[in-house]
Amino acid sequence: FRIVMDTHSVDLDRYDLASLARLRNSQGQEFRPTSWQAPQGGHHRSGTLAFSSAQPIISEDTRYIELIIRGIATEQERVLRWEVK
Repeated sequence: FRIVMDTHSVDLDRYDLASLARLRNSQGQEFRPTSWQAPQGGHHRSGTLAFSSAQPIISEDTRYIELIIRGIATEQERVLRWEVK
């Protein structure tokens, strides 16, 4: 996933998305990122959040996947969902 964050209220460099993000499928399985590669940027940060798993993340039965990011600034949780066809 290509992640772009912009704010003027917090320093985004202190947040490690490798520890704060999860990928969840419609079966309820959660996957941890394998890497978060992003240069320091202060209030403007962008990078790549990668996932890899020994088991399939998306199968024939998967209806959606969600990218969950927890604990950035005052947001306890942000959920971004994509439907799978």
